[in-house]
Amino acid sequence: MIEDEPYYHGFLSREETEKIIRKEGEFLVRKTEVAGRHHFVISLMDEGNLKHFLIKRTSKKRLYWVNEFAFKTINDLIQYHLRNHEPLSPKGDVFLEKPCPKKEWQLNPEQVCYV
Repeated sequence: MIEDEPYYHGFLSREETEKIIRKEGEFLVRKTEVAGRHHFVISLMDEGNLKHFLIKRTSKKRLYWVNEFAFKTINDLIQYHLRNHEPLSPKGDVFLEKPCPKKEWQLNPEQVCYV
């Protein structure tokens, strides 16, 4: 599950992401809300700029994809792009390099139970 991955940071805004990703090539996966729907996003530092890639889902097979290839899980998508140095961008110029893990003290909102 994506929630178990060290590079998954849960719900995170763009502004919060800017405070976490500081080094060239670092990336994380976060959840965000767009038009009232929850989406997963890959955020990464590329040439000094923070870039964001929406992880899309196919309508019928429920596969995850960013640019070209579709996978059963987000982790499979991430691992494929890391291992094969496959670009995320259609131009072929943006790559995943180094996962940016959560700090030990960070919790995902999904881990919080209100009583």
